[in-house]
Amino acid sequence: MCTKTNVSTCARARSRSLSQDNYDFDDFISQSRAIKQMGSLGGMLKMMPGAAGISAGKLAEAEERLKVSESIIGSMTKGERKNPALLTTDITAQSRVKRIAAGSGRSLRQASEFMDDFNRMKMMMKNMGKMAFDQANGKGGDTQIDPMALGNRKSRRTGKKNKKSNMPKAKGFG
Repeated sequence: MCTKTNVSTCARARSRSLSQDNYDFDDFISQSRAIKQMGSLGGMLKMMPGAAGISAGKLAEAEERLKVSESIIGSMTKGERKNPALLTTDITAQSRVKRIAAGSGRSLRQASEFMDDFNRMKMMMKNMGKMAFDQANGKGGDTQIDPMALGNRKSRRTGKKNKKSNMPKAKGFG
């Protein structure tokens, strides 16, 4: 657990876990609690450039999703929190997710949506950790994120289209 006295140690441990692809539910919950300690999500976003135009309804929805996430994570065992693969790739994954949903008082759909959101967040954190590691080691001249690596379908499709447009056009049969 991170306290005010060991903030730098916690930050180093988190950055190591991100660069080693060890992002788990404990990391997620500690980040959401850190956000809550700083104030409301809306108050934080108002301070960020470009985020001031987010509606109050969207902010309320985001805060509600954080509450749902905490209740779902609270219904997991310690092993499930440390090893998210148990809830996605294991043979018993579906029954585990059903048990967690029932234990948290949420629907199976909400629990499944949370798992999808978490996997997207894990992928983003992995990419950000790699970028930070590369920059720290002098490898990071290019800071653009490959749209194919993110969960955005539209970006992946436009990325594929751009790759196709760079190819020379085929000439006839003759």
